[in-house]
Amino acid sequence: MRHPALLLSLALLSSTAFAWVPKLDDKTAKTVVDSAYDRLDDPVNTLLTVDLGVKDGKFASDGAVRALTGGESCVQNWLANPSDFAKFGSRPTTIVMTGQADDVFLAAQSARDEFRNFTSKDALTLPNRLADGQLRVYVTMSGLASQRQRDAYNVALRLPDGKIVRAARRAFTNDWKQTGDRWGGTMLYTFDALGAGVNPTGKLDLVIKTEADSDCAFVVTADLSKFY
Repeated sequence: MRHPALLLSLALLSSTAFAWVPKLDDKTAKTVVDSAYDRLDDPVNTLLTVDLGVKDGKFASDGAVRALTGGESCVQNWLANPSDFAKFGSRPTTIVMTGQADDVFLAAQSARDEFRNFTSKDALTLPNRLADGQLRVYVTMSGLASQRQRDAYNVALRLPDGKIVRAARRAFTNDWKQTGDRWGGTMLYTFDALGAGVNPTGKLDLVIKTEADSDCAFVVTADLSKFY
């Protein structure tokens, strides 16, 4: 399940490649606002989704996952038994990354729905906007034996030089629910990505270790050039 605030952004489908914008300027803000108002022939993406669902023995985002520790059997077991939570533990099912641009898009779309105008100046002075250089990472997970076990997830960024970057903040969204005897929902991790040395136009590794008592840890690779 996706974070509810992100559902509005899913309408932004574009073939144009952009780079994550750690700090909005007037030009970028205007582009995002115009996208929210459907003024552009080629709207921009303000989020990046990596689908980790499994079908026919492959991840929906094929090739996005590899083993960091524990060997290839960790990935093979995930693909072969994606819902055998009792044996292998829970699974992350979706990764969503957003930055300042998504805050602006959602605010502009809300203004449009209320028949108000929203400008790039409004965007640059938007209160409670994500801080400059920060990146949000939403991790949706399913199959936890208890809601409390969501805190056992260990999620971090890994830079090309191997440096591990921990989240500055962690929170949970309001989509948590129990299905049968298992829990699922979304955790939000906020990273000081630019300050840590993340390349806004490059690929970024997200390291995930679930609550499972095993040697398995995974790397999910995302392309930051695919969204604003």
